[in-house]
Amino acid sequence: MAEKEPSIGYSHLADILARSDHRIVITTNFDNLVADALLLHSTTYPLVVGDDALTNYVRVNLRRPLVAKVHVSLGFKMRNSEDDTDKLPVGWMSPLKEVFRRHCAIVIGYDGNDGSLMGFFESLNVDEIGGLYWCFHDPKNDFESALGKIPQRVRKLVRQLEGHMIPIKSFDDIMIRIRDSMLSAMKIERVDLLKQLATQHQARVDQYERQYEEIHSDVSVRALESKNNLSNGDTQDVDRSLIKILAASDPQTGVKKSTWDWVFEALAEADPNRRGKIYEDAIQAMPKSPLILGDYAVFLQDVRKDVDAAERFYRQAIEADPKHANNLGNYAVFLQDVRKDMDAAERLYQQAIEVDPKHANNLGNYAVFLQNARRDMDAAERLYQQAIEADPKHANHLGNYANFLRNVRKDMDAAERFYQQAIEADPKHANHLGN
Repeated sequence: MAEKEPSIGYSHLADILARSDHRIVITTNFDNLVADALLLHSTTYPLVVGDDALTNYVRVNLRRPLVAKVHVSLGFKMRNSEDDTDKLPVGWMSPLKEVFRRHCAIVIGYDGNDGSLMGFFESLNVDEIGGLYWCFHDPKNDFESALGKIPQRVRKLVRQLEGHMIPIKSFDDIMIRIRDSMLSAMKIERVDLLKQLATQHQARVDQYERQYEEIHSDVSVRALESKNNLSNGDTQDVDRSLIKILAASDPQTGVKKSTWDWVFEALAEADPNRRGKIYEDAIQAMPKSPLILGDYAVFLQDVRKDVDAAERFYRQAIEADPKHANNLGNYAVFLQDVRKDMDAAERLYQQAIEVDPKHANNLGNYAVFLQNARRDMDAAERLYQQAIEADPKHANHLGNYANFLRNVRKDMDAAERFYQQAIEADPKHANHLGN
């Protein structure tokens, strides 16, 4: 079972389980392929009953798919010897009887070579099962020959329960046919599973990158944020101990560096010249990385004080990814503080917030902009509140809003509450303590 992936038949089975009323899988297998397929192809995860102690969870009316493993699941005390599989434990009998009484059974890939599940089937009367379709392997379309290979015990059972013997080419082939027929009968729209898989995979990749982005923001963007983030013009120290841990988190050699390998290596380097060289090497290796280009622009602006070069790289970063909220927001700060182009800065702030309405840094920076550049106090207050809602522990935004409440609204009680919250968020922040 190691490194095995669900085949295409499992993707069609997963679609049936996730989107139709047919939600029950009973299996003698130990593997997790059904659950894996549901995870890959849907947002639905099944109830997996993989141990005898859980049989009371095997019910007919369930809101999610059910996978009942009568020989127990991998990782538990599996039934894999002749004695183990000779008889079905008593705890399974009652729930399985209810399932088969209410449902038609489609049997695929099972030859009845155990005494447990097969013995259970043989204990049923015809009125105790909603129907039986027993599929058998007939890849060459040679019905008589394939049927002759079916154990006599199975053929006897199918006759006893007034079932049907169904020749199939393969599991994958029959699952595709069953899925198409079931969804058509239930008037459920058929979707392109390959396209859906690609879309869901890309969504997971995007989510993964966003989460990395949040970590990166916490580690580096706040530490290197431009002067506009603080109303009094100071910057925070870089937490180099954390950055060094992140930079050394994957010490493998001979592996092509990822974007984050380059970023953390640069941030871990205290010497400005060596850090600049790391960024230049990173851009040589990954010339279209919006993260590396954007970080280098911040470095050029704040460390090297080369504002023309910084602007070139801000533009390259945004060209590489026009929806990169960090780069849009940082370029807006640059246009405001360095170029004094307030109209262009506001356009960038608005684009950044449209891309990510929960980006606390951009919301807080735009609030400062609206307060100081536009003198629009009502709009500024709304943005301060949105920034704090997006990140209730961000000391800068809490402190800036406290200043706003004190200086603009003259609401001393509210201002004090936010000063206290800012100090609680960062007890070593000298500006907030002093304010």
